[in-house]
Amino acid sequence: MDSPLLRNEEDIVGITIDDCNAFICPLVSRPIAFALNSIEFLMTLVQIVAAILVVKGTKGEHPEATWILVYTCGCIANLPNLCWRFWQILSAFSHLRINRVMFRLKNTLEYFFFGWFLVFLFVFVRSSSSSLDHTSQLFRLCVVFLAYNSIRYVIPYVIYTTIYCCLYVRFKYAYYREGWEALYSS
Repeated sequence: MDSPLLRNEEDIVGITIDDCNAFICPLVSRPIAFALNSIEFLMTLVQIVAAILVVKGTKGEHPEATWILVYTCGCIANLPNLCWRFWQILSAFSHLRINRVMFRLKNTLEYFFFGWFLVFLFVFVRSSSSSLDHTSQLFRLCVVFLAYNSIRYVIPYVIYTTIYCCLYVRFKYAYYREGWEALYSS
């Protein structure tokens, strides 16, 4: 290959997704990634156990029980993803096909939890005080899940969206400014 940037074959570097753990936070070390994943794994198990105990302990029909059961199903579906991340951290090699499937599962679950947050928040805000019992354990558990969910899933998306919107406005402003300068300079 003769080009100005590549003079001989020694300059060519072939890096694939299998060569580096692209789906694990590449900016943190293995012990930190292991500790963060362990905390999230324990939090998920605590949420599942708390949801089962609280829903089992309540009697009667409560609208919050449906929200808790849906959230718990999402937490159970998240367990294979967390186990896969442990395996990625501890293993020296990876399988591209498994990585793709687990990456899609991770994204799907993030969107699920983000959607659960938005829908439950909408129901919480729009409901009358008589339809939700604010003193029940189910309601308190929903609020705890809402708080954890906002910290874990919503805040990163809000930050990403804010950065995206600011960059979009900045580039649009630069585009229009260049257009006006070109118009007046001719």
